Amino acid sequence: MPATVTNGYAALLAGGTVPLAVCVQVIRGDGAVFGWTNQQSAVVLPAYTPDYSGALTVPGATYLPSCAVSDLAMKRSLSPDNFTMKTQLSDTLLEADIEGELFDGAEWWLLLPIVAEPWSATDATGGNGYMIGGHGFDANITIDGQEVTFEFFSLTNALTEEILDKTSGACRYELGDSNCQVNMTGNMVDSTPIRVGAAITAVTNRSQFTIATTIGLPSNKFTNGLCQFLTGNNASIPREIMSFDETTGIFQLRFAAPFDIEVGDTVTLSAGCLKALIADCVQRFGNGVRFGGEGGGLPTVETINETTN
Repeated sequence: MPATVTNGYAALLAGGTVPLAVCVQVIRGDGAVFGWTNQQSAVVLPAYTPDYSGALTVPGATYLPSCAVSDLAMKRSLSPDNFTMKTQLSDTLLEADIEGELFDGAEWWLLLPIVAEPWSATDATGGNGYMIGGHGFDANITIDGQEVTFEFFSLTNALTEEILDKTSGACRYELGDSNCQVNMTGNMVDSTPIRVGAAITAVTNRSQFTIATTIGLPSNKFTNGLCQFLTGNNASIPREIMSFDETTGIFQLRFAAPFDIEVGDTVTLSAGCLKALIADCVQRFGNGVRFGGEGGGLPTVETINETTN
């Protein structure tokens, strides 16, 4: 039978040592809800609205036993609500969904209910419910084989994020964004298209493949560019292009695709930008007026420390 929280949370805490469960809930932007616990059996928590939160309600959910307590470490530092959780890929937690960025901006809750042994069916809505250990909308997710690591960041983490640009010699904008304004469907200065649609003609592995129709294009055209898979096992998944050989049409991705690449898969290839004022903004894209850096105009430490005689 699923474990449930006991009634009268505050009273039990006041009575001394009590058994706490760790429950993590993640709500994606498409409404899909995921729940994990460090318990040996599932934990069911109903919806709960803390007295102090006003209209803020934790949705009810079932938390599956798929993370160990040693895998969840609370970081008690300047960001007390940040923590890390490890779990496994499953028939609901899919690598394709993670790689396809479906979890970007997902809402998360860290809940600490009191559990009873043996498991009881006590209603969790009475008393003081359960303690909320953290809440946020930001997480980093990494995959290593079947293991998935979530690093969650609380709302207070936003206070440590930089909101202003730093000066830099290279351009701070991304090719084609609202600041750069390069037309991604247009041509480069050398009259070759910025974005190319093509089909893969040979495959070496998940990070290297050949597109024969790109042979003869400029050698630096796609370096740091983007490969967007349109069809096949990796459809809708983007990957950064690390290098491109114009004599063979071989592409090397910076990170391997999550699934096998097959001959005939179609992709969109976008030119890369190394963010240099003259070599890229002026000579490749004819867009020097919108260069988003300081170029060679930044003073060096030596210059700053110079004194006049």
